[in-house]
Amino acid sequence: MKHAVDSIAEDTVFAGFGPRLVAYILDFIVVIAMSMALSFVAGIVAVSLGSNQDELAFTLVGVALGFACVYFNEVYLVASKTQASLGKRAMGLKVTGARGQRIGQGTALLRFICTYISGLIFGIGYLMIAFTERKRALHDMIAETYVVVARKPTGPSPSTRSPPSA
Repeated sequence: MKHAVDSIAEDTVFAGFGPRLVAYILDFIVVIAMSMALSFVAGIVAVSLGSNQDELAFTLVGVALGFACVYFNEVYLVASKTQASLGKRAMGLKVTGARGQRIGQGTALLRFICTYISGLIFGIGYLMIAFTERKRALHDMIAETYVVVARKPTGPSPSTRSPPSA
């Protein structure tokens, strides 16, 4: 595997274990809520269409909707302009590549799949966040990503600018 040059800005603030744990918990709650809401709506639609209530079909639809919610939150949003899942965004964090750039969906998907590796070894892959210099989990190292504190714009906000002279 070709490794990217690690040239992230020196003034970058890496997200520590605590904020990342809170973001993870928020993501878990949001994904469960989205999955339940979508499954409920799908169930209502199925019953209203006269479904014969095949349990396997309902289970498969529920699993597919759950997967779609996880993919949206952990892959699509992380690779989007926000560079963050809903939980990370709420905590003011974002995911970047080795040069501080926005990552693509392939990298976001790899990172997400590798979170299972981080958890499989008794959570040691996650605990690495607390002990590595740049606060990286195992899945961050594999996918060559960082979780950083999102910078706030440095210029004046539209509400604090002086009105144009007449």
